[in-house]
Amino acid sequence: MILKILKWTLNILLLIVGVPFLCWVGGFLLFTANIVSMKAPDFDPAEDRMLVEAAIVLTGGSNRIAAGLDLLSTKRIKNLLISGVGKGVTRTDIIRQAAYDGELPDCCIALGHDAENTIGNAAEAQKWLRKNHIMTAFVVTSNYHMPRALVEFRHADPKRYFIPYPVKPEKLMSDDQLFWRLSFLEYHKYLMTIFRVNIFPQETSPMPQVLTQ
Repeated sequence: MILKILKWTLNILLLIVGVPFLCWVGGFLLFTANIVSMKAPDFDPAEDRMLVEAAIVLTGGSNRIAAGLDLLSTKRIKNLLISGVGKGVTRTDIIRQAAYDGELPDCCIALGHDAENTIGNAAEAQKWLRKNHIMTAFVVTSNYHMPRALVEFRHADPKRYFIPYPVKPEKLMSDDQLFWRLSFLEYHKYLMTIFRVNIFPQETSPMPQVLTQ
């Protein structure tokens, strides 16, 4: 009888621990597979020109700003917001730091200096999009950051249409240990973001204050 109880208890523990663990592992593998397979949308000049009104670049990773500037230079978008720019940084500074040598219009590049994280990027973008009456925009950020960024942007402004424009960081390959460490960290940030926007939809901190008290 005791052996049956112990066996039953062990089975219950395996079920309680094992199923969530398998879901966690499976979710991580799907997350990394999604990152690796991400590609920027194809562009057909005959069909797609000006269909997307703007792009929002999230600073903090290599190649992001250059990708946004390229979208503007090729006239695929009309307006560009670079969010999360440091205080005092100018348009000239941004272009020079990105080492961009393409032709750019004199207008249409806005710099956001208030955002300090992805939540701030989404809030900053929301204000800019509403001010300029823009309904569709590319979100330009690193591929590993894109899933979390889209959750934040769509949560902050569900009425607008955000199109992922992933950028592959320099020297970050899927067979590199750095890629897996970064993906592991970003996966848990992504899960926390999904939890926060669904359970604490009004929360504006990455970690809900109720959990830190």
